[in-house]
Amino acid sequence: MADYKFSGKWICATTDVNDRFAPVFKKSFKIEKQIKKATLYVCGLGFFETKINGALPDDSVLNPTHSQYSSTVYYRRFEVGDLLQKGVNEIIVELGNSFYNEFTAVWNWHVAAWRNTPRLILDLVIEYSDGTTEIIKSDESFKVATNGIITENNIYCGETHDMRNTQLEFNNVILADAPTGKLTLQEAEPIRRIKEYKVKEIKKQPNGSYILTAPEMITGWAKICFNVPK
Repeated sequence: MADYKFSGKWICATTDVNDRFAPVFKKSFKIEKQIKKATLYVCGLGFFETKINGALPDDSVLNPTHSQYSSTVYYRRFEVGDLLQKGVNEIIVELGNSFYNEFTAVWNWHVAAWRNTPRLILDLVIEYSDGTTEIIKSDESFKVATNGIITENNIYCGETHDMRNTQLEFNNVILADAPTGKLTLQEAEPIRRIKEYKVKEIKKQPNGSYILTAPEMITGWAKICFNVPK
């Protein structure tokens, strides 16, 4: 199968590789005709999470799989017709750094030839029942917020969240250079959440922080419930 040829442009939120926030891109659009089929082609480097009208397109996480970005850049394809509706729709994409913008000196990631700020390209191809096609594509019409909940993110050091950041401030995007790697459909199985574990041990540290020990070696997220003074 030939790789898809994108109509959209690469866009980003910053040109400074030292910025650690997770940018949030959004685009609102109106649908007035009957939808036959809708396919989303999207690549967000280093990681992306996309939602259409608040819903994820599938159960995968940490998309796309990482690569040697100067040679190959993977994109994902999702069938999203069931997520669209007549009237106003909204697509939101949040990006993370992953290995595309890694600053630690482990294995010289910080001087990788491909290193750059997170960036996005997408095409939402909507086929209508009357035989016409419309493409919602990444370009200057998208908006981006840099004050989201994830204020720092790093593949080794994890994330810093500020849960007070609920009111996003959206501004103009920046047109970005395309990665040098070839855009290629990801055919490898994506990462998925498959199991939940209870914490094996919790230790409070002298500085007030806590170490939570999982029962086995995993990649995942911690789900924590706690009370916060108002």
